[in-house]
Amino acid sequence: PILSWTGDACRLKRNGQLHRQSSELEWRCSAARCQDQILETPARPTQEVWDSFGRWRGRRFPVYTADEVAKNNGANGRPLWVTHADGVYDVGDFLAVHPGGQFLLQAGGCSLEELWATFRVHLTDGVLLRLEEMRVGVLSEEDRKAYSDVPEPYYNEPMRSPELRVLMQRP
Repeated sequence: PILSWTGDACRLKRNGQLHRQSSELEWRCSAARCQDQILETPARPTQEVWDSFGRWRGRRFPVYTADEVAKNNGANGRPLWVTHADGVYDVGDFLAVHPGGQFLLQAGGCSLEELWATFRVHLTDGVLLRLEEMRVGVLSEEDRKAYSDVPEPYYNEPMRSPELRVLMQRP
């Protein structure tokens, strides 16, 4: 038999016939009675994902809250996760090759929007493509940040001397 719990009902497929248990308790009882089962545990919600360039990633990813991501901050052997836009990314393996080295640890469990508003060098297609390769999930809609929500980091900068040749307004 194949069992799966969808959150509101259980579907049990035995001998090609679909049976339905209406409660998780009934489902768990059915699961306990089955010896030769393939069991799918209750799963978190998933969502289809398109990357920053509008391409479908070809699979569904689990949805995480900001609180769940915050627990994965790289401390005490935990994974090093960050968020950007709608994505949750495991950047732990990238830490060793990150040009900023250990500076990446400051973002552990947090949103990249605030850091990248300051360090705009990250806002390139190449960086976004590399980040997309490390996606492990989708950030819940209510926890997503927009760059418009991030305070302007250079708002209080003093005026530059007109004698200076300005190459960039921001780093």
